[in-house]
Amino acid sequence: MTIKEVFRLDPLNYITLPSFAFDMAKKMTKVKLELFHKAKANFLRMKGYNKHKTNKWLLYLDANNLYEWAISQYLPTGGFWWLDLDKLPDIRSISPTAKQGSA
Repeated sequence: MTIKEVFRLDPLNYITLPSFAFDMAKKMTKVKLELFHKAKANFLRMKGYNKHKTNKWLLYLDANNLYEWAISQYLPTGGFWWLDLDKLPDIRSISPTAKQGSA
């Protein structure tokens, strides 16, 4: 049997292996992703602006070529500082089932 027959995903329909792997992961885990189109912006000079609601802006970034950009940058040579370990949150206090990973 082929991947196409077993998982009903055709690898030839994908430009990159990571995009195929992402769709495969979504299919296998049955995770539901929150979509951007459900988010609603609200700010002055916007069609449908509601002054009684909190102002809200949406930002979508599509970043490409991050790895090549990163490896073409100079390594840091100074400006380092030490973190105060007493002021860092204890990551062990975050529940493994927390909806967001915040302390």
